[in-house]
Amino acid sequence: MNALTEHELLQALSKIGISSGDILLVHSDLRGFRIPAQTKTRNDILQFYYDTFEKILGKEGTLAVPAYFYEYARFGLPFDVDKSPVSDPLGSFSQWFINLPQRVRSCNPLQSIAAVGKHAHELSGSNSLSGYGVTSPWHKLRKLKGKIVFLGAPVQSMTYVHYVEQHYGVPHLYFKIYPYPVIKKGKELSTHTISAVRYLDYAITYDLAAYKQQLEKEGVLHTHHVQGVPISAVDAEAAYQIGISQLDQNPYFFLKQPPQFIPGKIPTDGITGPS
Repeated sequence: MNALTEHELLQALSKIGISSGDILLVHSDLRGFRIPAQTKTRNDILQFYYDTFEKILGKEGTLAVPAYFYEYARFGLPFDVDKSPVSDPLGSFSQWFINLPQRVRSCNPLQSIAAVGKHAHELSGSNSLSGYGVTSPWHKLRKLKGKIVFLGAPVQSMTYVHYVEQHYGVPHLYFKIYPYPVIKKGKELSTHTISAVRYLDYAITYDLAAYKQQLEKEGVLHTHHVQGVPISAVDAEAAYQIGISQLDQNPYFFLKQPPQFIPGKIPTDGITGPS
């Protein structure tokens, strides 16, 4: 079995539209790829992927990864922007990336993005605790004309859809305030974390298969296979516009099925006037 080479990966990235100066958010699952050439350790392997991205992006480019800390919401653990790890489900590349000394990490624990490169501070350097709002890195990714890359990971992992949902205003999300500490550079931030989350009582399950098909149909999701493993990319603005368009036809477009809301209870709680 042939090892994965830098040439193969660079060629694949080029074919899906990645070039020098791009701003990339990378979702990754490296388990399907063969071990890269001339690597011996886990660190060598992860460094290989990082170096390859750096080579194609150049000095003007920016590389970012999801850097969520789910334990903040699940267990109320404080989030330290500089010290908290990346949660296990995000994979080895994100967990390795967070330890880069030059990385910049955004402050909302549940939607954190870590970045390196020219636009790293612009993307992730503010003290905003908004999950997907206009001061979040998700909004900045779109405004900076960024791209979303799936390196062996499925489109199903596309957290960006929640940013699209929030901007459209879907009925199955609400804004939740988390009072647990967020610490940056040794100091606790003075405001609370705010994230759009789904109602837990209605078995809300996401299924992005139809969204993926629509992105492919409109020619904005580009895919190339390396050793049988897909590598895909989509422009954040195109993904946003198509998502908004589909939600306008069906606000539950990203879900497996519409929620079975209970009449009289939020969000179908009816009139608010005096009885």
